[in-house]
Amino acid sequence: MALSLKLENYSRNLSHFSNPLAHPHRYDTSGLMPPNQLLQTLLRLTKPEMTNATLHHKGSKRGFTLIELLVVIVVVGLLAALAIPTFLKVTRDSRSTAFGRDIRTLATASETYILESGLWPPDTTSGIFPNEMLGYFSERFFESATPMGGRWDFEQFDSGVTSAVGVASPTLDEEALIKADAIIDDGNLATGQFRKIAADRYYWIIAD
Repeated sequence: MALSLKLENYSRNLSHFSNPLAHPHRYDTSGLMPPNQLLQTLLRLTKPEMTNATLHHKGSKRGFTLIELLVVIVVVGLLAALAIPTFLKVTRDSRSTAFGRDIRTLATASETYILESGLWPPDTTSGIFPNEMLGYFSERFFESATPMGGRWDFEQFDSGVTSAVGVASPTLDEEALIKADAIIDDGNLATGQFRKIAADRYYWIIAD
């Protein structure tokens, strides 16, 4: 505003004469601002306005609104709700497959031991490697948790079987064990070679 008033006054004064030197008695130029002072005033007045405009422009950069953030959170939550069950199912299926493979490996090793020694695999504490089976499978493997959780175990003349190998106290539910049964046997924990012989005990029957 101050700049525009000064320019207006300056223009009004200039409009009163076309050649003040030709008529010095008619014009009073004492109230006019010298050109160099006028230029300095213009620069001083315009500089803050340019700075304010620049700051306003920089501050006008728009960020995310609360609504936009909430929409993103909801979308991510929906995607997670769809993906997590699928991931869990794939994980369960892979563990059932791995368990079926491992128990068949132990059963085959046990049968080889029986043929070569004429003895049943010894019944040790769950998760404790029977030294007699050294060379048929690794101690580290037997003493590690099974893919179903719980511990590997041999049974001998117990729970209605002569010899069996399986898992004691698995951490996965019975549905996962039924899935494993369907992969390696008949899908029924009451029949076939892979059975539930006691509470929390699921074994491959080597000999009834």
